[in-house]
Amino acid sequence: MVDLELLTEKTKLLAHNVIVHDYARIDPEILIGILWKNIDDLRLFARMVRDRFLPAS
Repeated sequence: MVDLELLTEKTKLLAHNVIVHDYARIDPEILIGILWKNIDDLRLFARMVRDRFLPAS
């Protein structure tokens, strides 16, 4: 299980980088590369959100 405190800290750093460094201008090719490189982390995050907020069926 991923530490929610660590996840929160990483999210804050991401927001900081977007604000301070103006990363809001995103190159779609770079974004896709980053997403594929980190796909396992994204899947884990999606499962965490699902498990936390969606009722079990």
